[in-house]
Order: sequence, then structure tokens, then C-alpha cells
Amino acid sequence: MDKSFAVFGLGKFGRSVATELANAGADVLAVDINKERVHALADIATCAVAADIRDTEAMESLGISMQLLLQLQEALMQAYWQQYLLKNQVFHM
Repeated sequence: MDKSFAVFGLGKFGRSVATELANAGADVLAVDINKERVHALADIATCAVAADIRDTEAMESLGISMQLLLQLQEALMQAYWQQYLLKNQVFHM
């Protein structure tokens, strides 16, 4: 696989995603504020970094622009609200 991915948050879901991507041959940048979680993926991910994604300078030092993070935030919020609306059976007319 000739793809590169960044995984933000290495809880159960993020750790699973990062591991699957790495096992598929992708380059994986794994980022979490928790050093223990980062350490657990150090031998799996291409690069595992302890950083706070709210820290603009830290993200830019990793090559991740704030514009990209804002786009990601917008996409996540849309997905969250879609799930909420479906779960609560709220539909737009």
C-alpha cells in the first residue's frame, strides 16, 4: 500500500485503526497526548508521537496544517450529527 495516514487519538478505536493500516503496509503517523498509548504503538506505526492536537505549533512541526485539522473537525461534527439524527429519528424536511 502506497498510502500515508495520520491517526489522532490512540484509544481502542484509534489503536485498532493504526494497527490495521500499518499491517496493510501503509505509513502511519500515530498521535496521542498519552505517552503510554504512543509507546504501545511505537513498534507498529511508522512514527508515533506524543502531542496535543490542540497545539498548533506541535501539529505544524509534524507537517499537519491547522486547515487540515479544521476540515477534519468539520467532517467529524457532520458525522456526529448524522448519527445523532438517525439514532433519535430526527429527519430534515
